[in-house]
Amino acid sequence: LRLRAAPNNFEAHAGSSTRLTPLMAAAAGGRVAVAAEMLVAGADPDLPSSSGVVAGDLADSNADGKRIGKLLAAFRVEIEEQVAALVSALPAPGSPTDSSDEEEG
Repeated sequence: LRLRAAPNNFEAHAGSSTRLTPLMAAAAGGRVAVAAEMLVAGADPDLPSSSGVVAGDLADSNADGKRIGKLLAAFRVEIEEQVAALVSALPAPGSPTDSSDEEEG
């Protein structure tokens, strides 16, 4: 991230052909602080790999894995709330402030 790396890029995982995002690697390794940093940097917790795996699927059932699971869930709620607020702020179709029906002149 310090080098402006994109948090949602898939990268080769050490010693294999598996490609993971940094968030997925952090979840798989139980690295709570790194997972939090990735989320703050804009990592998508629901971005699936080519096999359909998301970061939460890779977290262990140990204490750190459970903390990562809670962190991912909290970010999902935050994202959903932000999207809902943005959608509710949009003008209704056909309303006087809706410019999509205006003809170009």
